[in-house]
Parts: sequence; C-alpha cells; structure tokens
Amino acid sequence: MIQLPLDSTDPIDVSGPLHSIAAEKDVEGLGYMNTALLSRENVLFQPGVSTKDYPVHIPCTAAACFAFIRYVDFPLKGSHCVVIGRGRLVGAPTADLLAGPGCATVTQCNIHSQNLAEEVSRADLVVAAVGRPALVRGEWIKPGALVLDCGYTVVQDPSNPAKMISVGDVSFEEARKRAGWITPVPGGIGPLNIAMLFRNTVNSARWSVGLQSLSFDSIFTRSSKVHSEMDQYCLERPLSAS
Repeated sequence: MIQLPLDSTDPIDVSGPLHSIAAEKDVEGLGYMNTALLSRENVLFQPGVSTKDYPVHIPCTAAACFAFIRYVDFPLKGSHCVVIGRGRLVGAPTADLLAGPGCATVTQCNIHSQNLAEEVSRADLVVAAVGRPALVRGEWIKPGALVLDCGYTVVQDPSNPAKMISVGDVSFEEARKRAGWITPVPGGIGPLNIAMLFRNTVNSARWSVGLQSLSFDSIFTRSSKVHSEMDQYCLERPLSAS
C-alpha cells in the first residue's frame, strides 16, 4: 500500500505507483482494477466477491461509510445522497459505491458548488469529505438524515489556544440536533476505516491460499466491537419528508 497523501512540497502524480500494485494485493482498493468494479451490485451484497483473477477490495473509507449505513439499518435504496468531495481517497469511491444498483441516487458536490446548502438540505444521506472544518452547518441538515463526516483537520482549540484538536467537515454540535445519525470526528469513520483495511488484508491472504473472501456482513454486525462507541450518535429520529 502507498500511504497518501505523499509528503512533498512538489506535486506528485500517484496514479502510476497506485496502478502498479497487483490488484489482489491492493488492500486499499485504490488501483483502477478495484475502483472500476465499485458500482457492481455484488461487490456489496454477495458473499466472497472476487473476479476470476483476484478478490475485489472496496476502498477502505467508502467501505467504512457503508458499514455504518448497514449498522444503523439506513434505507439506502431509493434515498437521495449528497457526497461533498471528489477526491481519490473518499469522495469519488464513496459516490461510486453508493450509486451502485439497488442503492441511492447520488449527487456529487465540492466546496465550489453553487447552492451547496440547498443540495445538502434535500439529502437523506450526507457524506462530507473535503477537509474544511465546519463547512456543513447544522441548519443545512434535513431532519432525521444520516450524516457521515469523513473530514479530518487539526486546528487550534478555541477554548485553549495552546492545544490542537481534530475536527471534521460538519459542525457536529449543530448537526447532531437535527440528524438522525451522525459520526463524530475523531472516533467515527476513522476506526471503521482501519477495520476495513484489515478486512481487505485478510481477504487478500485468504484468496492467496484458495479460500473464499469473507463477506461484508460476516464482519460488520451490530454486535461488532468496532461499533461499541457508535450508539451515542444514533438518535431515534424519523427521516423528514420535507
């Protein structure tokens, strides 16, 4: 795997290195062989997904988002999803995954999108992944919506200038008053992201010795320890039709 983003003062084209990794060893799922299969329905809903030549590795953060969606039993089919961000690591693969057959209608936005607040206000599911602290305001959120905050920025603590804290792209305290479910930063999508990396690694090892890949649902269930801190952010609010 290649740890992104690469630490350099000069821009580096990572496409070559990423695509040179053998698909069966591409445990981050960022090479073109894996990303090309994201919209296939059986990537998510059938056990032991693989092609003739290699197991399919879902990009880790996209898979982490889907893990939370399954965890709260969110009605993805027929829902309207807004993904803010088009990056290689989160925005693009998550939008592709959620737009697969039997899933959501997806609108992709970025920080320059016109009427961003209006787009978000219509969304049943919001995925924020641009690295802009508190970009998404609480009043934008549709009552009862699922909010997945994948942003991560280190900023100065307003209450203690000598301390640095991690924040997401969503104004958490505002949004949690309206959202049906919301992931915090830190401690939300991040731990699930690491768990999905391990899932892909295990599947790669299993495939190499002729064993079937583990299905998505065989790893992520409501009893899974990785979700032990999530329930406090899952509020029982019905999704508003307005």
